[in-house]
Amino acid sequence: NAATGVFNTYQQANGFKYPEYVYRNIEWYGQDNWKVNSRLTVDYGVRFYYMTPQWDQTLQTSTFLRDEWSAAAAPGLYYPACKNGAATCSGSNLIGVDPANPANTTEGRFVGRLVQPTTDEQRFNGAYQAGQGVSDTMYSGNVFRVSPRLGVVYDLTGEGRTIVRGGFGIFYDRPQGNIVFDTINNAPGLLQPTVQWGLLQNLTGGANDPYPALGMQPTAYDFTPPKVTAWNVGVQHKLWRAVTLDIAYVGSKNDNLIEQEQINALPLGTLFKPENQDPTRAPSTTPGATALTTDLLRPYAGYGGIRWWDATGYSNYHALQTSINRRFDNGLMFSVFYVWSKALGVGSTDWSARIPYASDEENRRVNYSYVDYDRPHNFVFNFVYQTPKVASGALGLLANEWQISGIYRWTSGRPYAIGWSIPGIGSNNLTGGTD
Repeated sequence: NAATGVFNTYQQANGFKYPEYVYRNIEWYGQDNWKVNSRLTVDYGVRFYYMTPQWDQTLQTSTFLRDEWSAAAAPGLYYPACKNGAATCSGSNLIGVDPANPANTTEGRFVGRLVQPTTDEQRFNGAYQAGQGVSDTMYSGNVFRVSPRLGVVYDLTGEGRTIVRGGFGIFYDRPQGNIVFDTINNAPGLLQPTVQWGLLQNLTGGANDPYPALGMQPTAYDFTPPKVTAWNVGVQHKLWRAVTLDIAYVGSKNDNLIEQEQINALPLGTLFKPENQDPTRAPSTTPGATALTTDLLRPYAGYGGIRWWDATGYSNYHALQTSINRRFDNGLMFSVFYVWSKALGVGSTDWSARIPYASDEENRRVNYSYVDYDRPHNFVFNFVYQTPKVASGALGLLANEWQISGIYRWTSGRPYAIGWSIPGIGSNNLTGGTD
C-alpha cells in the first residue's frame, strides 16, 4: 500500500498556528502584627488579586459556546439506507441519505457526516474564533479577589510551656494553561480535513467529501480562579527539658477546581432505544450493537465529542497532625511525626471527568470519594546521635564524635480503584451511552 500510495485515512491541518499566550496578575497586600499583651499575639492581613484570563493575543484560538448553539441552524446529517429498498445491507449496497431530501445521497462510508451543501453558519454553529462573535480572550472578563489571613498565638499559662496557635486564610490561584492551550486546535480557527480511502497521487484535499462532525475542546466562558480556604488550630506543650509535643487539627476546602465533561456524549441508554436502531443492520442479541452511528445521536448535531473544561470541581482535607521533637541536647536529637488524615474530592486532577448530564447531587454521589493521593496514616521517625569523646591523641581522630542518624517512614497505600469488563462487549453496550 505504501508503494502504490493507498491510504485508509489522511489528515492535514489547514495551517500552522503559532499562538502567543499572555496573562497578567497584579497583587498587593497589607499586614500587621499586634501584640495584645504578654500572652496574646495576633497576625492579620489581606491580599488582593487582580487577574486577567490567559489568552492568545494573535486571536487564532476558537471556542464553543453551548448557549449560542441553535438547533434550528444545525446541519443535516446523512442517515443509512439500502439501495433498491433492501431490508439490510452493507458494503457498496449501503448509502447515505439526506432525510430532508431523499434524492440527495452519498456513499455509505459517509453516513453520519454533514449533508452537502453545508454552509459555514451550519458547520460552525455555536463555534467562534477569538474576537469574532466572542471576546478576544474568549472569557467573560477579568476578576478581582480579596484574600484575608489571620493568625493567633496564645500562651495558655503565661510561662511559655503551653502555647495555643490557630490560623485561617483564603487563597486564590490561576487555572492551569492547558484549558487555554487546547483551544488553538478548535474550529473555525483551525480545521483538520480528513480524507478516507484513496490514492495519494489523486489527493485533492477532500473538497468533494461531506464534512465530518467537528470535535471541540472548549473552556467555559466564565473566568473563575480556583479557591482554597485553609485553617488550623493546635497546641504546643513543653514536656520536659528539650522535648516538646505538638497536636494540631489542619483542614482545607478547595473550590472551583478544573474538571472535564463530555457535553456532547450520548446519555445513558440512548443506544438501547428502538428509535435509535439502524434499519440497515441485521438484528443482534448484544444491546446497542445495531444502533445508529454515534454522531447521528449526539445532542449538538454536527459535532462529535466536545470536551468541556469548567471550574466545577471541589475537594477537602482534614488531618490530625502530631509530633514529638527533641532539640539537639547532649548529643541527641530526634523527631516523631504521626498524621491521621483524609482527602476527599470529586476528582484527583484537572483531568478528572464529571458524569455527563448529571446534576451536582448525582455527580457527587458517583464521584465524591477518596482522591488518589489520600494517605490516611503517615508516620516518620528520624534521629541524630553524636557519640561522645572517648579517646585522645591519634586514637581520638578515629573514635571520637561519630554521627549516627536514621530515618524511618511508614505510609498508607493509595486508594485502589476497581474496574470490570466483559470480553467482546464494549462499554457502550453496557451503558447505552458513550461516556
